[in-house]
Amino acid sequence: MSPARLPLAWERFLSLLPVFALASVAALWLLGALTLGRLDGLIPTHFDGAGNPDHLSDAASWWILPAIGTALTALMFGVARLLRWLVVHRPGLVNLPRKAAFVRLSPEARARIAPRLAQLVMGITVLVNLVLLAIIRDTYRVAVHEITRLAIWKLLVCFALLLVWTVVGSLRVARAIRRETQALAA
Repeated sequence: MSPARLPLAWERFLSLLPVFALASVAALWLLGALTLGRLDGLIPTHFDGAGNPDHLSDAASWWILPAIGTALTALMFGVARLLRWLVVHRPGLVNLPRKAAFVRLSPEARARIAPRLAQLVMGITVLVNLVLLAIIRDTYRVAVHEITRLAIWKLLVCFALLLVWTVVGSLRVARAIRRETQALAA
């Protein structure tokens, strides 16, 4: 039994998450490149809890966040690929909701659930890169004295979206496992 179908637009969006992840990495580098030439001298590289800059570094450090986003994205693509393999060949190594029921499923049934796990990972990747983009943009704005501190509310919104995505994605995985288990029992 295949998992319940989502509306076509939502399924299309989920299928494009790897593209969005790569686009978000490109956006990190593009934003860095477009803004670096406008920075003079030292730039803020750390902020306190209120968003006030509390450490300055030279402009070479400007590339740290795009590099982190790139490394994270590469890692998450690897995790998504590894998860697809593990759920079929070594399901006991995957920690997820309804694990005992999941492990009892056939490899084919587990393979039908694997895309939901990959979508969860890719969505997390996109949202973390959005956090990095918000930090780069506001760091630039602080460095050129357009604003005096990071807009913490943007980061909180991104983290809230990340939490919602993770919870909803986990529930989707649990529901898919339940459906596959019910189909097995029928």
